[in-house]
Amino acid sequence: SSSSSSSSSSSSSSVEVSNHLYFMSTSEVQKRKMEFLLLHARSLHYEGKLTQARKIFDFVLAQEPENVDAMRGIVSLSFDQSNVESSLEHVNSILAKHPEDSWSLARKGWMIFTKAKKQLAKDDAGLQINDHPAVLTEVQNALSILSQSINIEAAQPQSMHLHWIAIIHWELDQKQLAYRFFLQSAKADPNLASNFAYIGLYAQNVEKDVEKAKKCFQKSLLLDSQQEVAGRALSDILVDLKQNTLALNLFYKATESSNSKALWAWERRGWMEVQQGPHGL
Repeated sequence: SSSSSSSSSSSSSSVEVSNHLYFMSTSEVQKRKMEFLLLHARSLHYEGKLTQARKIFDFVLAQEPENVDAMRGIVSLSFDQSNVESSLEHVNSILAKHPEDSWSLARKGWMIFTKAKKQLAKDDAGLQINDHPAVLTEVQNALSILSQSINIEAAQPQSMHLHWIAIIHWELDQKQLAYRFFLQSAKADPNLASNFAYIGLYAQNVEKDVEKAKKCFQKSLLLDSQQEVAGRALSDILVDLKQNTLALNLFYKATESSNSKALWAWERRGWMEVQQGPHGL
């Protein structure tokens, strides 16, 4: 009797779902369809299938030209394809209609900073931001826009937005201010590896605390074995301490994945393997 009861319950649930779908309006069905497509597009983006993801975002926008989530998808995707101009164009389209959209403000600020850094490298790779008036103006503008996004988010600022502000202060050689923002970002998201990388740099270069720095770099690499800032800094410390076996293990860990993009680890692993020769370390 329990099995017949279970069967009856299952049948009843199916009828309820069918009835729900039947009575959904055309607009509701369309909304669910767009939500599913956007979810699929984000998944493809995450997997690195950028062309396929872009086609879906474009399709959704063709159906719903005001769909902010589709616009955001294109903003992120274009930026990951190094097409900053296209990304800025789409983010400005969002802000034209939603001027207090903190997500878009933050990305606009970060993109302006990215463009300014590229301009600096193009003009003179040896210059610092503070030595290039035009670039400095753009970077300050980027910082101002990012700060707007944080003010809008108020009680719950996004960890990545705090992190970007910290990076800009770091690049402006405002290390103590940057450190405060890295700490805030780490508090908002304890799993963002790059925060601990920079907190480690602060410990190493400002506080002169190598042991604290090592722990921060290790924490960063525990979260992301391919994290470049932490990886380079920790391997430098290990090599200086003649702990070459530990350094080599660090490189192996960062390069063990077949799709590893940790070029820094591949380079240093190759160099160390040549140095150790056929007899080991």
